[in-house]
Amino acid sequence: DAYIEIMKRGNHPELELRVAGGMTDEDEPYVEEQKKKLRASDLLDKATFLPNVDRDGKITFLRDLTVFSVPSQFPEAFGLYVLEALAAGVPVVLPEEGAFPELVKTTNAGVLYGPNDSTALAHALENLISRPDEAHAMGLRGHEIVGERFSNERLATELVDNVLAQIPALT
Repeated sequence: DAYIEIMKRGNHPELELRVAGGMTDEDEPYVEEQKKKLRASDLLDKATFLPNVDRDGKITFLRDLTVFSVPSQFPEAFGLYVLEALAAGVPVVLPEEGAFPELVKTTNAGVLYGPNDSTALAHALENLISRPDEAHAMGLRGHEIVGERFSNERLATELVDNVLAQIPALT
């Protein structure tokens, strides 16, 4: 809905919609509903759907994006896919709920919008797309911070340190 709204405004006719992620048989009706909306708006030819991409496909997908957004309808507890996008150097636009505000604050590499509001999402996306230098800087910052703060080595070290801190010292 946000993509359709942005395209109706006419400020970014070059904008493409790319959708990727795991898709089960249960997801197919929802995906078909979205394709139907795009078709009705004469935008289906500007959309690409990539269900169930492998690791290499995901990396290629993320690196080709200008901005990454997952307008989840329910709060996410973590959002590993956000870190994957940031690691690829892509700024994010996310609903202001769940773990997303903390991830955006920690990385300073994204924008938040009011959850479950496609107009707010459209505004946030278009605002960021309209500032390509700032969006690019956000992506670079996200890449750097994810590498520093969320690498496997760093997370493993923090986990071990936390566990060891819970064990009483042997005397």
